Amino acid sequence: LRQEQLEAAQKSQAEQIEKMERFIRKFRYKATKARQVQSRIKQLEKIERVETIRAPKRIHFRFPQPARSGTVVNELKKVHKAYGDTVVYRGVDFRLLRGDRVALVGPNGAGKSTLLKIVAGVLPFEKGERILGHNASVHYYAQHQLDALDPTHSVLEELASVADLAMQPRLRGILGAFLFSGDDVEKPVAVLSGGEKSRLALAKMLLRPANLLCLDEPTNHLDVTAREILEEALDQFDATMLFISHDRYFINRIATKVVEVRDGRLWEYAGDYDYYLEKREEEQEAAGRTQPAGADAGKSAPEGNRKGAEGQRHVGGERESGRRGEGEGAAGAQGRAAAEARADGGAAKPRTREAKRAVAEARQRKSREVAPLRARLKEVEGDIASTEARVRDLADRMADPDLYKDGDRAREVARERKDLEEQLGSLYGKWEELAVRLESAMAETAS
Repeated sequence: LRQEQLEAAQKSQAEQIEKMERFIRKFRYKATKARQVQSRIKQLEKIERVETIRAPKRIHFRFPQPARSGTVVNELKKVHKAYGDTVVYRGVDFRLLRGDRVALVGPNGAGKSTLLKIVAGVLPFEKGERILGHNASVHYYAQHQLDALDPTHSVLEELASVADLAMQPRLRGILGAFLFSGDDVEKPVAVLSGGEKSRLALAKMLLRPANLLCLDEPTNHLDVTAREILEEALDQFDATMLFISHDRYFINRIATKVVEVRDGRLWEYAGDYDYYLEKREEEQEAAGRTQPAGADAGKSAPEGNRKGAEGQRHVGGERESGRRGEGEGAAGAQGRAAAEARADGGAAKPRTREAKRAVAEARQRKSREVAPLRARLKEVEGDIASTEARVRDLADRMADPDLYKDGDRAREVARERKDLEEQLGSLYGKWEELAVRLESAMAETAS
């Protein structure tokens, strides 16, 4: 019980720390955010990291290795894919080379799972080619596969169903590596939890070696220890991998490349997830510096500044230009407005007394907004400080072994901490929203 509670607390804390670190990276060099950045840095320094109990020594087992594939493992050429009238990919190109470990990232609905399924060969497409390389074999793993486990089998019987005769004596060792020990191997599949089913399905996949693994959220339902086991197993597995995950630590451990899916196009970053975030921020900052006044003002970041960004390259796909409707889109409208302003000799200025009065009144309205926003921001900062103090207090209590002598009390403390951490996440989001609004109001007042 205590281990599960600590793991949940550690995961929640890691998410909060990631939000604060992301804010610091984004605004570290922005003068108007200096105070907020320093506040976040101090908050990070005060956080006492939740430590989980070390797991018992695990069985180390090397899974059978797949046959060696050709240099090009899988290639898509000019692939078109649509769901009804919604075009996901129009002429996308994508290539996986032997040894690549590629994480697909991007907003929900961008087409990550669609691309993964096309590469795996489980989803048809309208036009183009999918070329499986020499001696290449594919395993596709997704959450729906948990339903394919035979509920009438025991854990051992289910694994044995995919093992050849030579592997049969080693099945208990394999299951031990995935935290099924002793009588656990005789449990019916029907009574397994989601995490246990995930571990069993992953063990089955690795027992049948393929040299291209296509994995859709493989760490879902896995606790900290099980994720570490999967990472170790994949780390020693000599296969090309294409996977989707929202677990940044898993991506950093496994990925050698990150491919961002956005607007039907693919952008490759030759590094792990932290490297990808760093490069994306550099691109966004560069776009923000040059976009308002240059000839590329009406272009999206990929078409303008991102095209030449160091560390990433466009690897395939034509931009879907009709998704915003028949108009030119927000960026194009802004670019056109900027061009018109330059044609008139610079930024538009009020030319009449009435126009000047309207501008002054608008500035005064914004000025009146600043004080309440500052007060609200200070109030939220106070709420954050008091909530963080309470979370730290509960963390200290959860570190006391005597707490777990009373199971009900331990659960109550863990539940209270979880609720407070959720409140803290909401407060962080509210703080960021207020900070952005305050900065905007101050900028408009000064203009």
